[in-house]
Amino acid sequence: MRPDADSAWLWVGPACNCRCTICPVDAATAPPGLVAGQIPRALQRRSEARREGDAGQLAVLVGGEPFVRHDVFGLLRRIREAGLLPGLVTNGRALCYPEARRRLGNAGLAYLRVQLFGWEESHDQVTRVPGSFRQTLDGLRALEDEGAAADASLDVSLALSPDTLADAPAMVDHLAALLSTPDHHLLLSVAGLGSGADHVVTLQRAVDALARWNHQSFRPLLVWEGLPDCLVTAPSHVARPPSRRTWSGVRSAPSATCLGDRGRPPSYPTDHCDACPARRRCRGVPFEGFVPRAADVPARSVIANSFNFVRQDVTLPLAPTPAACTADRAPGVDPARALFLAGDGELTLYRTDTGDFSLSEVSRVKHDFGHLYLDRSATAALDDFVDSIRRVAPDPYCDPCDRKERCGRRFREVDEPPFRREERWIAGWVHRLRGRILDVGCGEQLYRAQLAPLVQAGLVEYHGLDPDEAAVSELRRAIPQGRYHVGEIERFEHAAGYFDHVLCLRALNHVTDVREALSRMVALTRPLGTLLIAECVPFALLRNSGQVDFADRQPRAGHQHLRNWDSWEVAPFLRLHSLRTIYHRPVSALTNNQWVLHLLREGAPRRHVPQRETAT
Repeated sequence: MRPDADSAWLWVGPACNCRCTICPVDAATAPPGLVAGQIPRALQRRSEARREGDAGQLAVLVGGEPFVRHDVFGLLRRIREAGLLPGLVTNGRALCYPEARRRLGNAGLAYLRVQLFGWEESHDQVTRVPGSFRQTLDGLRALEDEGAAADASLDVSLALSPDTLADAPAMVDHLAALLSTPDHHLLLSVAGLGSGADHVVTLQRAVDALARWNHQSFRPLLVWEGLPDCLVTAPSHVARPPSRRTWSGVRSAPSATCLGDRGRPPSYPTDHCDACPARRRCRGVPFEGFVPRAADVPARSVIANSFNFVRQDVTLPLAPTPAACTADRAPGVDPARALFLAGDGELTLYRTDTGDFSLSEVSRVKHDFGHLYLDRSATAALDDFVDSIRRVAPDPYCDPCDRKERCGRRFREVDEPPFRREERWIAGWVHRLRGRILDVGCGEQLYRAQLAPLVQAGLVEYHGLDPDEAAVSELRRAIPQGRYHVGEIERFEHAAGYFDHVLCLRALNHVTDVREALSRMVALTRPLGTLLIAECVPFALLRNSGQVDFADRQPRAGHQHLRNWDSWEVAPFLRLHSLRTIYHRPVSALTNNQWVLHLLREGAPRRHVPQRETAT
């Protein structure tokens, strides 16, 4: 397990005398470290708190450098004897000694954080031991090869400076090669940032260069610490929020990871920060003069999830051969925004004038994924989207034509319902549910036919959660035996581990804070309970003008997404929790635009959620 807000951080000191800008404190301001006699009493208080319902289970030894104490292994043993799990934050040099690795393995370590204060000489200057950086890496390699801490959660933290930011990708590759499992984490932080434009550019380039690192599931999870969401825009960079740390045995102590001059770097909230939903867990931008760009966690401004190709009054006869086709010479055809649908002996022009998507995004939907659907409903209500739409696919007729990119290309309707297979699977899973269910974003519940009999028969205790009060009222009329809550999952409070199953069906891209939403869903799920998440990426509908007008007039037409993430962008957040993937159906050119994640909750709850219901 890894530290959470309720973990105990035990200051064992003494603080180092290097007076560096990275150590937690310096000797002049350090509180007295815990002495051996204080450890049992401090841990006893934590153990008693845990018996009273506190979910914190981890006690982490920090310094200074804990290994300067001759009794460090005795302290780890005392932690175990107190009923808590031991953790350790170290510069890692001691790992080069076989006896230290052996004794760490015997101590039953649950969490180990190895802090690198820089690369090569930069780390050695802080530790004041020449060659200590190489000793740490050799020790890490041996620790992994021997499996001495196989049961411990391992974090390797690297502090970067403006001078080393450009080399961050190579450093990350080097460290990842030392780690044996993707369950380990690589933590990157940045110290010494100035307000100059060159620092802004260098930092952004480093972030962008590693933006897709976590899309490879076999790699250790890469986490940026201390950077605001508006800088680390790629969701693959999961910025761990600052934890409320409890220090036992001393009245107060600073953070165990300090990255600035004599403490945390100053934060600079800007005018852009006030409306940001992430503001409560963000210290602000990292330096003066920084202008936030669009954040991963957006303000409550919505974005479109789909756009329309609208039927035009332009038809052409079907040509017998590609050479005889005149589609590329049809009037007013912009190949980037148009396509021709073949059917009933003629070609019909469809065109999009969307301003919600760039031309590259339109091309991605049209050409890369082919997520184009013909709306066959009479009104565009899409009450039964499984049977009311059909996919349109590129017509092989155009393949030999050297002019196909000049007309927008010809498409044909595919008769098979594109969502039937996935919807049958989800409906079947919902029908087999038993126990307590939390339905996040329940408003447009499409599986009422499966849920209602289960609720009426008492086989499930159904809880529906949605911020739309009107939608909740409609669902309450359909399934009156359920329990309903009006609000957002990020603020939903209930007993931890209460639910056997959590559903989040086409709702995740509507929540304001994905990180907080997933954290709460996991905390509310019992060990060995399941989470089922389904969501959609952008797509296009082929419609006539009447269908477009009808759709725009619907009450929920404004209920659009706050982001359009696919499952690979969500996966890094899931790896922060004890979740095992049972089934993953990502989006591709061979699938429809809906992805599915079926997850199993492992282990004990990580955090405590206040036991107070907010039913309406």
